[in-house]
Amino acid sequence: MPVGIRARRDGSSRPADRNRSGSRPDRRLRGRPEAVVRAIADADRRLGAALRSRARRAPVVVRCADLTATGMSAVFRLAVALAIIVRPTRAAGVEAAVAAELAARIAGAARARLGRPRPAPSADAGFPSRHAAAAAAIISVAAARDRRAGIVAGGAAAVGLTGRVLAGRHEPADIAAGVVVGLSAAALVRRCAPLLGGGRGTPPPTRPPGRPRRPRG
Repeated sequence: MPVGIRARRDGSSRPADRNRSGSRPDRRLRGRPEAVVRAIADADRRLGAALRSRARRAPVVVRCADLTATGMSAVFRLAVALAIIVRPTRAAGVEAAVAAELAARIAGAARARLGRPRPAPSADAGFPSRHAAAAAAIISVAAARDRRAGIVAGGAAAVGLTGRVLAGRHEPADIAAGVVVGLSAAALVRRCAPLLGGGRGTPPPTRPPGRPRRPRG
């Protein structure tokens, strides 16, 4: 039998499967990345459905979380605007605004290309979450300047983003991916801020000069 021809059970033959390099592909590796991604997406869907199913037992909690999610964006935008207005926090406010805008644009471009549908019917895709990306970017900048402010903002964002999952606007993986995008954007902006002349906020306080020594003699 010629090389490269594989015999079938019915006696016929067909060319053997070969890749471009001429070697036979490993069937165990064929389609494995797609299968892994599909399995993760299915697990994420099941997790989101389970959370929403449990949340239906306490509709008041879902309603409060949804209201928090609705008002979170406005509150964060107002906080960034006030930080820009006040001179001592102006650099941090500008940094947070740039990081949030960058994160939102990256997340928007990614989800438009990926096209993963939301749990509830919507014209827009959901992966990754733009709200989560912008919020994570702002919180990262705030935490780098003031840890307490970062903790407070992070707690509010956690409640709001959980509300978006319970309300069917996002799956858990949408939020997680948005947070990764936001943290990455904030890190990039913080790294580039000195190059753009923005600095890293207020410089550390300098020590007062010591008293001049009196000459002896």
